[in-house]
Amino acid sequence: MREALLALFVLGLGCAGGPSKTPSLESQCTGGDQEACWHLATQLFDSGGDAKRAAKLMEEACRADVPDACADLGERLEKGDGVPKDAHQARIIYSLGSVGGSAVAAGNLGLMYYQGEGGEPNLDEAHRLMRKACDAGLDWSCFNLGMAYAEGKKAPAELGKALAAFQKGCDLNDGNACWVASEMIRKRQGTDPDPDRAATLMKKACKLGYKKACG
Repeated sequence: MREALLALFVLGLGCAGGPSKTPSLESQCTGGDQEACWHLATQLFDSGGDAKRAAKLMEEACRADVPDACADLGERLEKGDGVPKDAHQARIIYSLGSVGGSAVAAGNLGLMYYQGEGGEPNLDEAHRLMRKACDAGLDWSCFNLGMAYAEGKKAPAELGKALAAFQKGCDLNDGNACWVASEMIRKRQGTDPDPDRAATLMKKACKLGYKKACG
């Protein structure tokens, strides 16, 4: 009997008033918790709920210094996911997120500037934002930065900087970056030949699931 009562107590069934309840996202949001508003908006989008309200909540959270909400809404605006596609507005929202410290917002905005999506291209700003996101540990932004240096839209291709960006992306476990870095070393692009390093990078690319590196 003692064990049964203990079990009921642990489950919260033997306590006066029952188990404590965690406030719902709705009530937290109503109470001014903007991060809760962002999560509530995500739930509304994912469940097929009121998309207009979800977008409003997410933008309010973004403008109230929840940078991850900016990254989320920016992606939805860029892709037309649950909201009308609006690349120009996506730039604005990503910019707020980048200033607030979201690496994802910075990386995505950098790519938009590089590709001229949602407005005129701005290669200086593209490089700055991609580098910011890469330095913050975003592997795919390191890859994009490497591609930007290698393509040389802004200036003649800077293969040494490209290789350094790919290497950093590889260090952050981006398989694509590992493979490109390996190929650059093998072809002596931006570096002296180093067969051992090239082989190590190729093996890592394969291990990370980049099938082209496994042949």
